[in-house]
Amino acid sequence: MAMKRIEKIVKLITLCLFVLLLTSQWLLLNTNINSYINPVYEYIGVNKPISFIDQ
Repeated sequence: MAMKRIEKIVKLITLCLFVLLLTSQWLLLNTNINSYINPVYEYIGVNKPISFIDQ
């Protein structure tokens, strides 16, 4: 009886984690939340190409 309860809890936790994974992947791919989470892109120069020829 206890094993069925533990198995049910493990399945529920696994399902919740899977939904959380899908939601986070959708947020990262379909919104611009990445610039809020990781604002370092603006300082490294990823958005602006750097030309070494002009230097």
